[in-house]
Amino acid sequence: MFIQQHLCSKIISPVSQCHICQDICPQHSLQLVEDKWQINDCTKCGLCVAHCPQQVFQLDYPTLLQQADSEKTLSLACLNYTTAPADCLKVQCLQQFSPLHLLTLSQKYKKVVVYLAQTTCDQCQHHWYCSLLTLQLEQYHLQQEKIEIINLQPAAKNEEQNKRRSFFQEVFRDSKSASSNFLSEKLNQWLDPFAMAKETQPSLVLPSLRQVLAGYYQEQAIEPNTSLPMRQLECSSCHFCSACTAVCPHQALTINENDETKSLLYNPALCTQCGLCLDICLAKKLSWGEKLTIEQLLSTQTLRQSPSYTCSSCGHTYHSDPPSEDNLCHFCR
Repeated sequence: MFIQQHLCSKIISPVSQCHICQDICPQHSLQLVEDKWQINDCTKCGLCVAHCPQQVFQLDYPTLLQQADSEKTLSLACLNYTTAPADCLKVQCLQQFSPLHLLTLSQKYKKVVVYLAQTTCDQCQHHWYCSLLTLQLEQYHLQQEKIEIINLQPAAKNEEQNKRRSFFQEVFRDSKSASSNFLSEKLNQWLDPFAMAKETQPSLVLPSLRQVLAGYYQEQAIEPNTSLPMRQLECSSCHFCSACTAVCPHQALTINENDETKSLLYNPALCTQCGLCLDICLAKKLSWGEKLTIEQLLSTQTLRQSPSYTCSSCGHTYHSDPPSEDNLCHFCR
């Protein structure tokens, strides 16, 4: 397991409330000690890799990128799949690969083929419902010309019934010892996908997963209003303090200023939904809204815009959207 400590939002700023990796780790192995992640009893299930918005945790993905060859097909199978073809590359649990990881790999290789074996996964300690990967690829509207899923153990005749049964078996497998809050969070993770260590390298430069996705949609003829399993950032009001723009790790939030107005701009293609902007907003006016559409992903949006005002108390120039009813700046209210 390779950990890029400096990318973690909790290390970037102490106000970060992100704990996706700790919530999703079935072994409760992750501990943040003195601004450094420590892992004990890791089974390399890959859940933290797939769900961390900042790509802090990595297993096989960086190596696959480094060895990429656009003339070759990348065939992947789990180490435990004994029925996989001999020419497959055996990797740690396939849970580590989100649809965006596979999309990025498909652009580096001629094609990506992923072999799945649900019966084997059911018998594994990770208990991965591997058919979920196909459903996730469909949610992102990714074509299968370059990402092919092959089932080594075909589903039963009543496929939908078996999918539902396997899904709820996975969710409630450990329900006797799990709290109701944990179950609720796990259900949300499945239904609405939006989380030993010793550094052997100083850092990795990994492609921005959302930028790769945005580039893919620009080349595809997909309905612009098609929704994605991502959330739109909303801002109910703003006094343009610049806290969110200063702390955003990827400059997805910026302030544009000219002689007349200030604007808070949001570029969804740069956003990872780490949530750091929500945590640092002094007025707590940032929130996640409805599902993002392809059109919104590909465009920079103006969340708030304000002309300049003069505070009736201190006389200083200020900006506020919506305007202050009492004509006072943020500091004089």
